[in-house]
Amino acid sequence: MRKRSTNRQRGISLIEILVAIVILSIGLLGVAGLQLMSIKGVGSSAARTTAAQLAGDMIERIRSNLAAPENGAPDYLNAALYTTSGSAVDCFTVACNAADAVRSQARQWMQKLAVALPSGSGIVCRDSTPNDGVPGATACDNVATAPYVVKVWWDDRQRSGGGGGSSTVVLQRFTTSFLP
Repeated sequence: MRKRSTNRQRGISLIEILVAIVILSIGLLGVAGLQLMSIKGVGSSAARTTAAQLAGDMIERIRSNLAAPENGAPDYLNAALYTTSGSAVDCFTVACNAADAVRSQARQWMQKLAVALPSGSGIVCRDSTPNDGVPGATACDNVATAPYVVKVWWDDRQRSGGGGGSSTVVLQRFTTSFLP
């Protein structure tokens, strides 16, 4: 009688373990990719929420000071107000006239945008088509019958699909219309 040899299947368990490790590694890489996409989405969502809150802040500033243009102050629609350069009176520490109050509010709002959002900027204007144009450009048509519009834009960096770790600048814009 012949003896059965059980030695022929030597090493098969090792191959099965290596295949399982490869499959598990691929699965874990997929989970890590999903986690990374989730983190990017949360960052973009947080920036959009911040933009909405800051747009609402400017709307309330305008509504609280509706008589400013009637009292000789520049209108909130003056595009020259929306800059972070130059100086403005801080109306929280000294008494201001109506013109200084408008300039101060616009400057404070722009500074908040610059701090809260990466490359954050914005403008208040009249626009009958508020969502036209490219983010970063004012693209306001200033039609007298158009609603007031607050436009906020920021740099929402997204990782490109390449493996080099390069980033692409993607300007995002939040726009809201209101009547004062």
